[in-house]
Amino acid sequence: MGLFLVSINATLMFALRYPIARHFTTDPEVIDAVAELMCVASLSHFVTGIGTVLSGTLNAFGKQAIVASFNLTSYYLIGLPFGLWMTSSYGWGLVGVWSGVVVAGAVKTLGEAYIVVFCIDWKQECQLAARRLRTQETCGQLPIATEET
Repeated sequence: MGLFLVSINATLMFALRYPIARHFTTDPEVIDAVAELMCVASLSHFVTGIGTVLSGTLNAFGKQAIVASFNLTSYYLIGLPFGLWMTSSYGWGLVGVWSGVVVAGAVKTLGEAYIVVFCIDWKQECQLAARRLRTQETCGQLPIATEET
């Protein structure tokens, strides 16, 4: 479902980039700049949207440290330097900055997808979820409210 919604939204951002830009200004240079940025932004929205779904899945399994590691590595150690490099070395300006976000999002998404698809023991996770349902156990071990309390 997340893949479907992100795909639709990114496609609409890309397809409607000129009408959206024209809605806010009549300056042709600004319209072209906005349209150019929306191309990269739509791609960024796609990869980060899928990454958000995967991060949520890993967080639900209690794998927050993995998500934090991917965030730190992909955005700060890969995406930020890449964006700065594209901006300063190739004169890409804002497109270079957004390219760094796209690369970071892609690295994060691919890494988390690998973990979700190949490293998660789904049978064990389903058994843990069933146990939590039977015992009303929560991740933080919060007390269950009863009518007496």
